[in-house]
Amino acid sequence: MAGFVTLAINNLNEKRRARRDFVTKAFEGPRDDIKRAVDASLVYYPHSACDRTKAMEAQLLAAEREVRHSLTAVLALQEKCDSAVYHDAQTAFDDFIAVLTSGSFQTKDAEEDLMTVILIADAGAKLRSALIGLRSETLSSAVANDWLSQAQQALSGVRRSFGK
Repeated sequence: MAGFVTLAINNLNEKRRARRDFVTKAFEGPRDDIKRAVDASLVYYPHSACDRTKAMEAQLLAAEREVRHSLTAVLALQEKCDSAVYHDAQTAFDDFIAVLTSGSFQTKDAEEDLMTVILIADAGAKLRSALIGLRSETLSSAVANDWLSQAQQALSGVRRSFGK
């Protein structure tokens, strides 16, 4: 009997670890996409309009689309969540997308636009930070709803009550 219980607990721990790895990997892609978008803005905005190439513009637009795609997928997984952390991430996402192709983007008489680069880097950092918080909340929620965690909490409560 003890062997069966041990096997069941090990199986549950393995499922928990797989869930944690899945959630962690789901958030890594968007964070990498954000970094690529910031890097693309570092290539595009410091140049005047005459020095900007179609390739630079295409790279920035592609990075923006990748961020939209990957973050929309991650945020859709959290749609049922009505927490402040989710709303912070959604706001940070909206702010990042708004600033990414703002400023002097696609203007014919643009000068070097270092302020937009600073704004994009700042918005990107805030979005990546918000995603870390959302990932932590997702992992905590998954563990809190796990019956093994509930059993462990109940056992610790029993131990405390006998210890008094």
